[in-house]
Amino acid sequence: MKQENYLHITFEELGYLFPFYLMLDHELKVISCGMSMQKLLPEITFDKSFTHEWSIIRPRVIGFDDQVLEDISGILTVIQNSTKPNLRFKGQFEKIKRTNQFVFLGSPWFTTSDQLLENDLRIHDFAVHDSITDLLHILKNNEIANHELKEVVSKVNSQKLELEKANDQLRLFQSLINNSSDAIQVADETGTLFYINHVASERLGIPAGECHQYKISDFEPMFKDPQAWTNHLDQLKNTDFLTLDGENINQTTGQTFPVEVTVNYTNIGGKGYVIAHLRDVTERKSTESKIRLQEEKFRNIIANMNLGLLEVDNNDVVQFCNQSFVEMSGFTIEEIKGCKASEILLSPESHELISQKVQDRIIGKSDSFEVELVNKRGEKKWWLISGAPNYNDKGVIIGSIGIHLDITEQKRLEKELAESLTTSRDASKAKESFLANMSHEIRTPLNGIIGMIRELNKEELSRKQQNYLNSAQKASRHLLSIINNILDISKIEAGELQLSEEHFSIPEVLDDVQKILSTNARHKNLKLNISHDPKISHAHIGDPARIRQVLLNLTGNAIKFTETGGIKVQCLVRETTSIAQTISIYIQDSGIGMDKEFLEKAFSKFQQEDKSSSRKFGGTGLGLAITKELIDMMSGQIQITSEKGKGSEVEIILTLPLGEYSKIERYQATVDASSLRGKRILLVEDNEMNRLVAHNAMAPYQLNVTEAENGVIAIEQLKENEFDIILMDLQMPVMGGLEATGIIRKKMGITTPIIALTANAFKSEIDATVEVGMTSYVTKPFEEEDLVQAMLKVLDLPSTQIDKKSSNKADVRTEALYDLSKLVEMSRGNEEFVQKMLHLFIENIPISIQQMRHALSLKDMESIKQLAHKLKPTIDSIKINLITKDIRDLEKMAVSEVPEEELVQTINHVTSVLEEVVTAIKGNDIK
Repeated sequence: MKQENYLHITFEELGYLFPFYLMLDHELKVISCGMSMQKLLPEITFDKSFTHEWSIIRPRVIGFDDQVLEDISGILTVIQNSTKPNLRFKGQFEKIKRTNQFVFLGSPWFTTSDQLLENDLRIHDFAVHDSITDLLHILKNNEIANHELKEVVSKVNSQKLELEKANDQLRLFQSLINNSSDAIQVADETGTLFYINHVASERLGIPAGECHQYKISDFEPMFKDPQAWTNHLDQLKNTDFLTLDGENINQTTGQTFPVEVTVNYTNIGGKGYVIAHLRDVTERKSTESKIRLQEEKFRNIIANMNLGLLEVDNNDVVQFCNQSFVEMSGFTIEEIKGCKASEILLSPESHELISQKVQDRIIGKSDSFEVELVNKRGEKKWWLISGAPNYNDKGVIIGSIGIHLDITEQKRLEKELAESLTTSRDASKAKESFLANMSHEIRTPLNGIIGMIRELNKEELSRKQQNYLNSAQKASRHLLSIINNILDISKIEAGELQLSEEHFSIPEVLDDVQKILSTNARHKNLKLNISHDPKISHAHIGDPARIRQVLLNLTGNAIKFTETGGIKVQCLVRETTSIAQTISIYIQDSGIGMDKEFLEKAFSKFQQEDKSSSRKFGGTGLGLAITKELIDMMSGQIQITSEKGKGSEVEIILTLPLGEYSKIERYQATVDASSLRGKRILLVEDNEMNRLVAHNAMAPYQLNVTEAENGVIAIEQLKENEFDIILMDLQMPVMGGLEATGIIRKKMGITTPIIALTANAFKSEIDATVEVGMTSYVTKPFEEEDLVQAMLKVLDLPSTQIDKKSSNKADVRTEALYDLSKLVEMSRGNEEFVQKMLHLFIENIPISIQQMRHALSLKDMESIKQLAHKLKPTIDSIKINLITKDIRDLEKMAVSEVPEEELVQTINHVTSVLEEVVTAIKGNDIK
């Protein structure tokens, strides 16, 4: 290792070598100085910080500590004492490593010999080796040798040549200055311009040759006050250069613009000049202003937002937080800065969570989470924290930033909502249980009443008896309607009511309404006129039963509240597209009407206009409420307009997908159940009347029926006998149907089909029957045909249903969908040809159908013509006789004036038949 050598000298010896030195200890206090320094500054103090009386003029430094001194060691340095600001010393600092001390080695910086006299300095006050002393010594003794004079002459000649070169360089420098992108201006000490370059001339609006006529204060507002220029000049003389922000005024246009000025002072030939380099910073100032406004904006947002901002390092130690976080936590920034955030606010149970989040941030993961904590005030709080990694300017993760939102109130509301929801669910279950019991208690005897009336209708009765029976039947049906309305509302509220989607005919639904209500209207001598737009499609897709229910409710109400005149029901087409049709159904009456106050709550439950109405006309006030709910479920609209004493009008708007007429199912309930003959039936029912009703319903089919009054008796019967079907009531004393079925299935292992006889139509009870192992269900009161049909279904026996389609040719298909005989004949026995043609058919026809429907939506008659012409040979070759005439009619329709409805119906018929043929060929003939 290299051995370092140290020079050990005393302060006296140091002063002899450097009479103007300053010594600083390791705390940067002045502890010693040279004798000549003390002569110049007799008031100098020791054991005080260097900065107490001294300042470093050059180089420019920020702050003052040992690192700053070490950084400038060995560099030319100018220092100044505050007691004599005009007295400066030039030299350099050096560090004494052994003692960690600093020493300034230098001498006074004088520009004239007069300053020597002013400060009473002599030759012996300088170091013995100083070059100035050497020169004075030589001058003093007048020892200038002749050869030295010759050297001086030689140097003068050389300097002359150098001067010529310098003039060339001066011209070059002048050219460079004139073409500089910065504005350059030179002024004398009075502030009068001496020189400006081209850029300065242009920006200031001052001709270069006339610049001496202007002073700096003419175009720089900051120097309007003469004292400001004097202060500026003094400051320049004491420093190398200054950089200032200013504002210049163009002397021609008066326009002002911001500038950044770098300015320094120089003395040439005993005359001082101020040289300034100016840059137009208009764009930069504009950008800085925008950035400053943005920073202020976001700083205000961060400071004032109702979100706590917390910044932690990779060890969860707090680095910063905003005022909102202080208010949320109750801690001041001084209390939490430098501490672990989790340890201040969170319980020990949550520390593991925060530790995991810190690790997530380190790998760059962001997320949000909720945490419960206790603030400084001891209050329990819930915070939502959104955390993200915090990167430095080099892209390194240095911690994380969290945005904290107090969600205590939301949590409280959530808890209350959950409790309310639980209460609501309990209430709903209680309500459902009540309705189920009510349904059972009412429907069970009602099943007996309706069953007995049905049986009496089969007997020969006198006219008087028949009238009584008809009245009883109306009363029972009305009671059943009321019960059904109550259950419908309950199902809708419970979300259990589901709409079906099936192909049906609006005209047929209207016809059903006409048939059902015409008798009621006739009894009141009212005219009931129901009609539909001829443009209405032959088929739509929807729930015909619910649409029928809506129309029966509204039209029935119209009849109920009308005494004279009539009721008009009209169905009109509002819009038709290739896939759907929007219709309006108007129900108009000449009845008692409604006032505006009632109209506002007409669709509320149990609402009737006044008590007299309920006494006079009856009803529960549920009809309109159910109607509104059903219309909403169909995504439709309903509106009532009415005037007291002048009748009412209801408008229903529905948009229904177009259906296929051929897919409408039309069956009467009459069945041929001869295959049930001799089947053994176990009827489990506690109500004697209902057992009689069931017996009578099954009597025509010659069934062997065994009765059981409850589940216990049914189980005993099953231990001794075998049955083909079990008809099981659900609510019975001793043992109900669900419990009995569970024993039959799980303990006894009997798989006999079990049909539930339920008076409750709720989905929850139906689901319970399936879960316990029942095969099917029939709702009481049931029609005879419903029960028989259910028995046929569970035994998988055939039943013959009587088709009630009308004899209209358009409704009855008497021909096969297609015939391949012609195609086979064309193939001359080549099966491969037939298969290829069929494959082409099922590939191309769906495309043609799509094109046909698209052309219809655009009313592109020419494309329809071309498609019809293209399809005609294919339809003929496969002998799709159902549409051979239609495709030709379509081809003609496309080139002639034809009602739009007729065109739509024809295209719908053609495309639906083609779709059926494609499906049939896929299932039958494609190999």
